[in-house]
Amino acid sequence: EDDTLPHIYDGTVLMKRSSTDNIREKLKSANMVNTIDSIDVIKDKIKTKEIIQEALGSEYVLKTYYDKKDVDKFPVLIKPIKGMQGNCIKLINTKEELDETDTTDMLIEEYGGTNPNKSLDYRAYVLNQEILLFIRKTNDGLVSNAAKGGRVHLEPTELTEDVLFAIEEVAGVFRRGYYAIDFLIKDNEVKILELNSNPCAKYATYAGLDYYSIFFEKLSKSF
Repeated sequence: EDDTLPHIYDGTVLMKRSSTDNIREKLKSANMVNTIDSIDVIKDKIKTKEIIQEALGSEYVLKTYYDKKDVDKFPVLIKPIKGMQGNCIKLINTKEELDETDTTDMLIEEYGGTNPNKSLDYRAYVLNQEILLFIRKTNDGLVSNAAKGGRVHLEPTELTEDVLFAIEEVAGVFRRGYYAIDFLIKDNEVKILELNSNPCAKYATYAGLDYYSIFFEKLSKSF
């Protein structure tokens, strides 16, 4: 049993984990919810940041450093350019610590939280620009991923109209597809953390929401 929703094309279910290079090439012409190319873009944190920044402005993303020597403020987060379910994410507090850290294939990003022992961020599930669900994610630690024991709260009431508008703007940039937008609120501004092309639905189902039914009902109206 897989904890993530499948990619769907021509009435057939295909799990992403079985997509070899040969299959990927064949699927490029298939009628998929998420195309192979869009998955590759969304999985790359640097690419998604650049797309959002170009379309909406730098205020929508946390500052990213492309070289250690450019870091001018601490703490910063080190995390894989392509997601690993909350693994290999590290908080760096000093220049000396950063100099000793291997940042190959890693993203160096300003730390947007307030307490590394208490994570708090949000997720919006999106299907073809329509926001299906907002959740708040919390955890006792640096990351709130479900794989790391994150807890979920459905439909957080603290999200203002400005926040909702900002997330709708981001959804409009990426248009067709199914993905999640992970974000936090810093100084009353939305900061996009990353997009997830195959988001875990455990959060919603564990909280008692029949999320799969909602998803497939919306999906059936998309074709």
